[in-house]
Amino acid sequence: MTLADALSSITSGSAYDAMKRPAMGGYFFRSAISESSGTEGDFSLTLRKRANVNSEPVDYVYSYDASAGTWTAPATKPELTGEFFGELMGDNWSVGMASEFENARVPTGGDEW
Repeated sequence: MTLADALSSITSGSAYDAMKRPAMGGYFFRSAISESSGTEGDFSLTLRKRANVNSEPVDYVYSYDASAGTWTAPATKPELTGEFFGELMGDNWSVGMASEFENARVPTGGDEW
């Protein structure tokens, strides 16, 4: 699955709300898709890095305005390193639940697998 395929899957309102490649510790996840009048279809897409800073997740939040069909990027953007660019270009993206990806990123005590 390409990046575009995975993004389409998680933004279509499916049960899955997150996407990543197998080698990635971090992942992208979607917020709830708005059903409120005037903001129908709006959502945010968050890129969460693998590593925390000061025990807090590092997130880059992109917002989608469905009525305008436009994206808004965060003021601070992730650095487009060779590693990150390679991840974005991969064709083995998978979709899943953000809660499960988060548990894999930062396991809780007693997690064996």
